[in-house]
Amino acid sequence: MAIDLSEDSVAQGLHVALGALFITLPVCWDWHMAQAKGTVIGLTYALLKEFWFDLRYESPETSGGFDGSFRDFCFYVVGIVAANILVIF
Repeated sequence: MAIDLSEDSVAQGLHVALGALFITLPVCWDWHMAQAKGTVIGLTYALLKEFWFDLRYESPETSGGFDGSFRDFCFYVVGIVAANILVIF
């Protein structure tokens, strides 16, 4: 079985990992409200980065336009949700 290391696969894996870090790092430092704060900060960052910064400062080929930004945002959300589930259990 071959591992797909295309540029898109690596980028989406990094979006998931960064989304998860928004939850796991604050929880490691301080449990009180860290999970909720990390979720809000992570979602805010992903929204601003994908729908404002990327569409404004990246070329359409690089960002993929609105569809690419929406896809990237969804992978951030996957990481945030997965980390929240892992922290709860």
